Amino acid sequence: MHDAYSERAGHFDIRSVREEFAGHSHTSVSLAYHRCKVADGLTDWTIDPRRPDRIVYASTTPCGTFFLDAKTERSLVLAPVPVIVHAAEDDSPEFAGSNPWSPDGRHVWLGNDIANPIVVDLDGGERIDLTLSTLRAGYVATLTESAGHGLVLWTTADVAWHDGHLVVASRDRRASIIMKSPGQLGWTPTRPGAPPGALEGAACP
Repeated sequence: MHDAYSERAGHFDIRSVREEFAGHSHTSVSLAYHRCKVADGLTDWTIDPRRPDRIVYASTTPCGTFFLDAKTERSLVLAPVPVIVHAAEDDSPEFAGSNPWSPDGRHVWLGNDIANPIVVDLDGGERIDLTLSTLRAGYVATLTESAGHGLVLWTTADVAWHDGHLVVASRDRRASIIMKSPGQLGWTPTRPGAPPGALEGAACP
């Protein structure tokens, strides 16, 4: 015995088939576009809210996580295995109304939003590393304590953000704050190296 039903997602069809046998049930979900099957074993999906022919989905056949612009037939492999794909209507109440797509449709985020969020540049086909790609190290100041008997810590009373840069907010309030010249520094500020990885060509193990 089996039941089949279909729902519309943008210009795509999500087809579900529920089968029962010997007291057990199993539901398989497939993705189709204009009656042509795109994937079986659909596990997650999100439609570009401004362009209904664009979808990011996760499936088992083919295995992985993918972007598809069905109108232009352009596709990308975003991950070699199915990962979490967020749809706005499935968000928990505290994130209700949020959307995983950028306003221009160029970027989309997926994956575990707490432990391992992934942002993908769909135009460039690259993953954006949220932990390293925007970090830059730069010298601000040196904090010292002449007496040397306490724990010296930076606080919000000492530094503040100004035009995207961390700057000294006050001097000598709790301890001695000095500004060293580049020649006096014992280290060189460098940007952590982690270039974005290309996403095309990924395959299931």
